[in-house]
Amino acid sequence: MILTATTSLTLGIALKRIALSLLLGGMIGLERQLKFRNAGLRTFTLICLGSTLAMLLSIWIPSMTNDGFFHGDPARIAAQVLSGIGFLGAGAIIHHKGSIQGLTTAAGIWVSAIIGMGIGAGLYIPSIAMAVIVVVVLNVDEAMDVSTLFGGKTRYMELKFGDVQDHFEEIKKILKANSIRIIGVDNEMDLENQSRLYVLHIRVRSSRSESDVLNELSSHPEILYISISN
Repeated sequence: MILTATTSLTLGIALKRIALSLLLGGMIGLERQLKFRNAGLRTFTLICLGSTLAMLLSIWIPSMTNDGFFHGDPARIAAQVLSGIGFLGAGAIIHHKGSIQGLTTAAGIWVSAIIGMGIGAGLYIPSIAMAVIVVVVLNVDEAMDVSTLFGGKTRYMELKFGDVQDHFEEIKKILKANSIRIIGVDNEMDLENQSRLYVLHIRVRSSRSESDVLNELSSHPEILYISISN
């Protein structure tokens, strides 16, 4: 029964599980790649494949005996996968100008590893179902615009001025007029090039507000560069 893990492995079964791992890991990775995340198709595919093989080894190694006795603990290698994947997850989380980014990617890396382990253990249907659920969850926020309903979407705005004067109050006034809330701000003054860079962590309630602010700020005579990103 395909819902039951088995220790009776053959080369053919192992290759089928690796192929399924390649497919599901690639599916999640492609979703991340299409959203221009740092961890994309290759990262998630390799994580899922590696976890699958680790699980296969966990099952296979104890059965490699000719004396009829059980040797080794099949859980030990699998447990180390969960410990090791934490380092990759930590690497995906970055502190950016007073805010944390990459938590969703880190969670995706963690669950992809577990999906790979599930495939390696022979739990095909739960693993496939989980991979589909993961892709749906990663997209449900944008599809339903949930974040907008609960206060807006998080964005990062960068503004570079061609002088070293403090323009924050001016920026704040423009953003407030367009219903954009400032969560955090950081600015760097470059005396050598006579410029000042602002990085704002903002909450935007609608795409229209975002475009209106870009148009208004773009006409400012001292602004050299402006961008809004996720």
